[in-house]
Amino acid sequence: MAADEDPVVRMASFYALLPCYNIDREWASGRILNVYESDARMAVQYDTRDMLFRLYKGYQSRVLNLALNFWKSEEKEIVHVGGYTMCDLYMNYGEFENILNHPDQYSEEQCKAIMHMQLYI
Repeated sequence: MAADEDPVVRMASFYALLPCYNIDREWASGRILNVYESDARMAVQYDTRDMLFRLYKGYQSRVLNLALNFWKSEEKEIVHVGGYTMCDLYMNYGEFENILNHPDQYSEEQCKAIMHMQLYI
């Protein structure tokens, strides 16, 4: 399901992959990342920010690319997921400092995402 051509089927595969992550992390991790990478709209799935944070240690470059791609999206919900993920990774691992330290370059939605995340710190 995670490799299906139909984005609806790939999106539905999350309902099977997320519990599988708790059983066999290695097997599920790559498939979860493949689904996220197949379409930025997959970012709106339940628990995306937390899942990307969990996958960071084993798949650092892929997670960083995903967060950045979500951040650059035209869809506000996807931008917010990217912004939240970037803030999490910045606070815990120092990632995205070069982006987060230049708020003058944000779009309105990017700014809202960062400000919303700051309210929960």
